[in-house]
Amino acid sequence: MMNVGGAANTTFKRGGDHWRRRLIKDGAGTLNLNFNNTYTGATAISAGTLALGAATATSSSIVANASNLTLTANSAVAAMTGAGTTTLGANTLTIGTATNASSQYDGVISGTAASPRPAPAR
Repeated sequence: MMNVGGAANTTFKRGGDHWRRRLIKDGAGTLNLNFNNTYTGATAISAGTLALGAATATSSSIVANASNLTLTANSAVAAMTGAGTTTLGANTLTIGTATNASSQYDGVISGTAASPRPAPAR
């Protein structure tokens, strides 16, 4: 498990095996994941902001967003739960990657990016 907290901002530019099982973001700061990653553990955003800056930063992970998730690049997650805020900017977020895990996300998603799925016909 890797727990990142505190009010300071932290940036990881390379992945590692030290958090294969779980990544927890707490504390008021921002954690930037600016690399493609293959870890499959859960990702929890308890406080502060988790910023995804690579397409596969958390693509095999189920993200529990109770605070803020921000995209600085097009990204993907296996599934997303919680009621935090997700800010896309001009990027897209693909939910339901290779695992197709089911989940319920009750938060707000905002940004200028087009939805990856078309709205149902009425």
